[in-house]
Amino acid sequence: MPPKQIGRYSIKKLLGRGGMASVYLGYDPTFEREVAVKVLPRAFLNNPKFIQRFEREAKTIASLEHPAIVPVYDFGEDEDQPFLTMRYMHGGSLADLLDAGAVSLEDTARMFERLAPALDYAHKRNVIHRDLKPGNILFDESGTPYLTDFGIAKLTEGTTSDLTGTGVVGTPAYMSPEQARGHEVSASTDIYALGVILYEMLTGKQPFFADTPLALAMQHIQQPVPDIHAVVPELPRGLKLIISLSMAKEAGTRYASAGAMAQALQDIEDELESTKEIQDVSISPPTRVHNRQVAATIVEEPLDLEPMSAPTRKATPEEDAALEAMHQAPVEPEPYYDYYEQYTEPEEAGSGIWGWVLGLGGAGVFGLVVVVGIIAGLAYAFGPRQTEANPTVQAIVETQSVAPTDIPLPTEPPELGSTMVSLIDGMTMVYVPEGEFVMGSGPSDPDAREDEMPQHSPVLSAYWIDQTEVTNAMFALFLQESGNQSEGGALWLTENDPDSRLSQADGQWQVEGGFENHPVVEVTWYGASAYCQWAGRELPTEAQWEKAARGTTGFLYPWGNLFGADLANADNTGDTCTDGACDSFTGTAPVGSFPNGASPFGALDMAGNVWELTADYYGADYYNTVPPQNPQGVQEGENRVLKGGSFSSPERVLRGARRGEADPSGSNFNIGFRCALPAP
Repeated sequence: MPPKQIGRYSIKKLLGRGGMASVYLGYDPTFEREVAVKVLPRAFLNNPKFIQRFEREAKTIASLEHPAIVPVYDFGEDEDQPFLTMRYMHGGSLADLLDAGAVSLEDTARMFERLAPALDYAHKRNVIHRDLKPGNILFDESGTPYLTDFGIAKLTEGTTSDLTGTGVVGTPAYMSPEQARGHEVSASTDIYALGVILYEMLTGKQPFFADTPLALAMQHIQQPVPDIHAVVPELPRGLKLIISLSMAKEAGTRYASAGAMAQALQDIEDELESTKEIQDVSISPPTRVHNRQVAATIVEEPLDLEPMSAPTRKATPEEDAALEAMHQAPVEPEPYYDYYEQYTEPEEAGSGIWGWVLGLGGAGVFGLVVVVGIIAGLAYAFGPRQTEANPTVQAIVETQSVAPTDIPLPTEPPELGSTMVSLIDGMTMVYVPEGEFVMGSGPSDPDAREDEMPQHSPVLSAYWIDQTEVTNAMFALFLQESGNQSEGGALWLTENDPDSRLSQADGQWQVEGGFENHPVVEVTWYGASAYCQWAGRELPTEAQWEKAARGTTGFLYPWGNLFGADLANADNTGDTCTDGACDSFTGTAPVGSFPNGASPFGALDMAGNVWELTADYYGADYYNTVPPQNPQGVQEGENRVLKGGSFSSPERVLRGARRGEADPSGSNFNIGFRCALPAP
């Protein structure tokens, strides 16, 4: 039987009872309003730790003031029973709504768009929810959603064995692996719960089910994320990528913020809406683009970049200022991101297949983003896929048959700073305008090699290029749809190799935990080319790659002319590790980990991390006969050009002009790739 009075609040009825509290509908005579009164068990007061922290944590919870957070009005004790009072929400909870089934993508995206800033707001104040679930998302009388119960789980921590029987507080159905293990929680713990909620909203089902709470928690620790398309095949395939990223087993590979996750979700919804409105216009399709659909939407906001794990964030004022300074004084830029290739010369490399090493680079932030819708592809459709990725990864949708000549015109012309999000693999692409650029090395560069000279200035047509390397998570989706085929005498991906983070189990391609957002390696040139075609793009030419990395004036590195060890994932020993300023990676790094090393066009990881394959055949003396417009390498050859250096490359190899070469049938632990797309 409910009490008649708690503190000054008269109690009307019991609203609900859970493992950590009972909630009553109360009336506050002072302010003449209805309130929700959350009452914690009296037994909690027997725990000295609870008594010590109750007032401190309650004040922290009550201090959260955000339009999408249910406000806490009061807290205290009544007859040795701790309680909190908060705004009464008349519209029920998301759990009530899900009793009727799945929620539409449009409504889901709208809800996440409202709630994500509230969660990020709390995280910036070091408040972790710890128990995000549909029951803690409430609606007012107009159906507007709010987050509630911030910190309640922390208040009860250590007071009970709770649901898992292990002393871990939370709800097992929404519990991250680290939380289920009893490890320290962070903002990423809440991101994981958001991923579970997203899965449930779109399918009407939770991703995992077990007979006991402990068994359920173990599934979150051990089992791969179920494929959302196995439940609802017609959902856009980009959702699988978002769920995989948000529910990654390793906290460090999830989205960096709830806002980044919500933006990725909104991008898919926006892109689907934009494709409905596009009218077919018959024009010639881009060259070497096959069987896939690429699209994006207009976004008139500053370009958001997430350190890849995650999808997007606003640049800080410090980052904006550093980038501005970088472009104003290109010779001595602010140390930013670590890119470019590492090339081990034959006498240094030993007798490997490749005879060189590869790497990746950084990122930048540029003005207004005009993401222009473009659909490029031929009639072809692949099956479902699996992934977790970056970066700024965002969208994958069901492929539709698109006639080769039916390509929608951009609603606005792209410009420097424009980005486009692929509907196939969620990759963000940056725009490189038409024009001349400086390619190769001049005699004044002491590290210049003969195959980099003479320096020349070709003119390239406008194109788009992937902002980062293709990730393991993205490549897993590709393999899931197309299989690991043999081409050129070798499989696209070298399986059962310790350096490959991809494996197949029970018919599903999976990524080793913690490496979802790392660049895919151990891929042949044929595998890279097949991926780009699958994604509706193509491997960049050497010239396209170099212009995107160095800008138009021929920077030595993407960020300028002076090397900075904190700007790229490069060799941690020798000449790049000066004065103790080294990156923190001994191997590959998650894509976008060095945003300060962005190129003038906003491309990331163009120096270091992994070498990158290009479309061109390698020719040592090609620069002596290079054409003045859109050079595409020698007509035939044995090896393909590599660019950018790798995590094991010294700084001289990370120069944008450095050229490597690779057997197209070979693969290596430090070679990856990115794709490009000609602009119409």
